[in-house]
Amino acid sequence: MSRSRNPIPTPRCHKGSAVVDVYRGGKRRTVTLGPWGSPEAEKEFARLLAERTAAPATAYAERGSLTVAELLLAYLTHADRHYRHADGTPTGETPHVKIICRHVRELYGHTPAAEFGPLALKAVREKFIAAGWCRKSVNQQIERLRRAFK
Repeated sequence: MSRSRNPIPTPRCHKGSAVVDVYRGGKRRTVTLGPWGSPEAEKEFARLLAERTAAPATAYAERGSLTVAELLLAYLTHADRHYRHADGTPTGETPHVKIICRHVRELYGHTPAAEFGPLALKAVREKFIAAGWCRKSVNQQIERLRRAFK
């Protein structure tokens, strides 16, 4: 059995610089603090720890007040910027995200995002089926919705 991660990050020396590994959303990010052993690196590490200890309470408060409609709007903005071809033209993904947003907003627009669970996802899936969509389209749209909440 592997040991759990240390909740307090530890600075280390990498090529003469002080760095620390920070985990957010299950992903590791390496932050450079400054030259190893310098007062600037110590200050930056203290600031990082202060943010780290304040983050869970802030994230929980924001997550509890976020509605499904607000979350979908944020995801639509992200999708519009992210899903682009190499030349900058939009791909066909954004119109599909807009369709999902419209259907989910009708059912669960004012519901807090934290309360949107598996039963709500099943209800949305049933709405897609009732609209006459084929199985492949329903599964693709449900996967897009899951990505939005992820």
